[in-house]
Amino acid sequence: MKLILEIKKRVKKHLLNSEAKNVPHNGKRSYDKIFVIGFNKTGTTSLYFTLKELGFNMGNQKVAEVMTYYMFKNNDFSELKPYCQTAEAFQDVPFSFPNIYKKLYILYPNAKFILTIRDSAEQWYSSLINFHKSRYQKQGNDIPTIDDHMKSNYVFPGYKGIILKELFNYPETSLYSKLEYIKIYEQHITDVKTFFKTKKDNLIIVNVSKGGERNRLLNFLDVKPNRFLSSSFSKYKTTTQ
Repeated sequence: MKLILEIKKRVKKHLLNSEAKNVPHNGKRSYDKIFVIGFNKTGTTSLYFTLKELGFNMGNQKVAEVMTYYMFKNNDFSELKPYCQTAEAFQDVPFSFPNIYKKLYILYPNAKFILTIRDSAEQWYSSLINFHKSRYQKQGNDIPTIDDHMKSNYVFPGYKGIILKELFNYPETSLYSKLEYIKIYEQHITDVKTFFKTKKDNLIIVNVSKGGERNRLLNFLDVKPNRFLSSSFSKYKTTTQ
């Protein structure tokens, strides 16, 4: 409990001390924020490094993870805007959660939203399973249990419980139910497309494994690549995506 209180104190301090950054990247662009809203394991890590390499100030993920826990635990999203004022671009939690993009659009109607996807829902599910098995050192058909998640020290014990509930509707949905997880993944994509149907300038859908996606992203963000930027996302591929 002392650890959790200390982390909450640090989050509050970060939000209070961070300088607001509500201006576009170079002072000339039509948007003020960038949100990567694809599920984890869809290339979000590649987007993080790409945006960072382009010079965008990225949100502090450690702070976002703790904030996410308390936002959903208390159903209180009042810290979302103060946190978004601390940087220009954001990915991972809570931005990858279903329906959060709707709250973000209300706060930042000029923002750019990047929906990352995989070649198929099956590919995404396999990547998610393999990543979790690796994290918990599982072999073969052995997959992580709810006890593994709840006892994990990632952020703090119990953190994974709220994540599983909000992302995958646990325990109503069985842990790692392929049918249900794929349904949730596909529904998220459908919902995002529907929401932005009349706001097409705000959204781009990116598959980092496909050629030409990097240039599409640069055009969408109205930025020019610097001389160090790779022509594809491949150099950023890691097991954490």
